[in-house]
Amino acid sequence: MVGFGGIIYTLFEELASKSGSYAFIQQAVDMIERDPVLMQALGPPGPLKIYGRSNRYGRRRPQVVSRFLDDGRRCLDTTFWVEGRNGVESASLVTLQVVEEAPNLLKERFLAIDLPGQKRKVLIQPQPPPRSSFSFFSRLFGSE
Repeated sequence: MVGFGGIIYTLFEELASKSGSYAFIQQAVDMIERDPVLMQALGPPGPLKIYGRSNRYGRRRPQVVSRFLDDGRRCLDTTFWVEGRNGVESASLVTLQVVEEAPNLLKERFLAIDLPGQKRKVLIQPQPPPRSSFSFFSRLFGSE
């Protein structure tokens, strides 16, 4: 019975939760669909196919999601393929990285798409960490 509860929790966390990996993948796909240049490169208007790997076997597999800690914050890193109406010729690799901004609040840190025959298009660029307001000398002499 405990094992069944764990399975139900995992399914809810991944599929229904706003902090699940599939929620962020869907948000990334929504951003791609709102970009007219990307949609033109992916082919005629229509639904996009999303899959985990570029080979035949990978199309039946879920996306690979890596979870790790970075400076004590939870991070999620994934790559997946998006294919437009042009079929395999338009298949593009999407890279997504999500980081925990506050407890239980995850936010996209990096989102890029590699279109075939074109340069990588970055939709979300990582922000540099905030600089300290204290200078070296103020730390050295103890003044603020």
